[in-house]
Amino acid sequence: MNPWLRKAIAVCEMIGGIVGPVSVLSLMVVAKFRVDVVVMGVIVLSFFLLSLYAGVMLWRDRRSGYTASVFVQLIQLPKLMTTYLFFMMSFGFDFMVMSVVHPNGLHGLIANVRFGQSNDFFINPPPGGPLGFGISLVSCVSLWLLRKGGGIEPLRKGSTSSTDPIEEFKRLQETIKKAKEEAT
Repeated sequence: MNPWLRKAIAVCEMIGGIVGPVSVLSLMVVAKFRVDVVVMGVIVLSFFLLSLYAGVMLWRDRRSGYTASVFVQLIQLPKLMTTYLFFMMSFGFDFMVMSVVHPNGLHGLIANVRFGQSNDFFINPPPGGPLGFGISLVSCVSLWLLRKGGGIEPLRKGSTSSTDPIEEFKRLQETIKKAKEEAT
């Protein structure tokens, strides 16, 4: 993966991971730590902390960063507005496209850009709201880049790890054989 693209994804995740918890904690304080707000806040807080971890590890080009970033992008991917669940998370930067139907019969396509963080997560939202489904285009691109960037294959030049255990075993056999030959 291009280091600039990898670091761009990492920066977005780190921004969301830093700004998000501040927003969640301030919301808990304003709501005077109501149980329902605290429960939802802890869930959302865990998403933001995962985002921070993913961003830091991806910046450092660690395999765990690629894996955690995939989970972060999968959290950011769906945009849902239903009568039972309202879920839209954004980490750092997001561009989403969403199809929406309003109760009065109006419908249309919405495009939205978000910076910093966004944490719209409600179970059983107030009635009378619009229904909608959308996706994060930033997540689509990020997931494609992360797949291409390879949390699966070795990440660094000179890395000897292999995802195929048979190949790894053969490589270790050759290393042992060479070491024995050099020793004699």
